[in-house]
Amino acid sequence: MSKRTPILLDQAEREAEETTPKESAITKASREFSSAAESEETFLKLKEKLLYFERWNDEAGLSSYELFDAEGNRKGDKQAVIGDFMKISLPASGKDDWV
Repeated sequence: MSKRTPILLDQAEREAEETTPKESAITKASREFSSAAESEETFLKLKEKLLYFERWNDEAGLSSYELFDAEGNRKGDKQAVIGDFMKISLPASGKDDWV
């Protein structure tokens, strides 16, 4: 983790607390677990869900997601790694966003 990560997370959390959902896209949620094992199991499930971008299409409305490697090759349903790119398509916008 970068040394700046905790600073950026604190900043995002403050922004989420100080604004309404209409003013910011940053949201915050919390959850309590009955045990460390339960929290770890949940974390691992959510981590997998987050890193497999193309599975986001299963729950997406209008947007679609595709994962590409550093050379621009489509990776399909593979886990994202550092250096990969995600193409986000929003049909109404007429353009694709790359992140």
